[in-house]
Amino acid sequence: MTPICIMLVEDHQIVREGLKMLLSIDDDITVVAEAGDAQEAYEKAKKHRPHVILMDIALPGTDGIEASLKIKQELSDVHIVMLTMHVDEQLVTRAIHAGASGYLLKSTSREQLVSTIRAVHSGQVFLPAELTRTIIGMVDINIAGEELTVREKEILLFLKKGFTNKDIAQHLCISGSTVKTHLHNMFIKLGVNNRTDAIAKAVKSRLLDSKE
Repeated sequence: MTPICIMLVEDHQIVREGLKMLLSIDDDITVVAEAGDAQEAYEKAKKHRPHVILMDIALPGTDGIEASLKIKQELSDVHIVMLTMHVDEQLVTRAIHAGASGYLLKSTSREQLVSTIRAVHSGQVFLPAELTRTIIGMVDINIAGEELTVREKEILLFLKKGFTNKDIAQHLCISGSTVKTHLHNMFIKLGVNNRTDAIAKAVKSRLLDSKE
């Protein structure tokens, strides 16, 4: 099995070393690159093309959210998990808009860190429990003004029929990474973390007919 390739972006070396040690326990995860600031992160992301980036928000100079936005513009299929010391609704919102797939407190357990990495790598979105209800409420308020695109609705219908990412890509003649990007955007708009909840929310919001 191909391991999930990780890049660590954190300005404190001792923290990076700690993260590397925690992640080295799992055979399906490997750290392929490290960076201490936004510019180094951008350059190494292009060079190593990791599957998942663990990004500290509080970087010196350009912060981790701006760094994530720049990286996502260049590498749309990379998944970014923001790391921070505090829960902050404004930062979470900025991170989501920058394309982040997850948001974790640095006080999180190793098990939660690893499960989040695996989840975002598979196309899911992770938010801390403390903010999930708030963010979903914000999405509910905005969803009428930020409707799903035609392509996202097509993919939703395929999800309801039980299609895999590979099946969807073949039917729509697009790449698997493009399917993942559509799923990520769709999950954010619907305020959900997985396919089942996306379908349920879409039916409830009448974005999908329950009989389709």
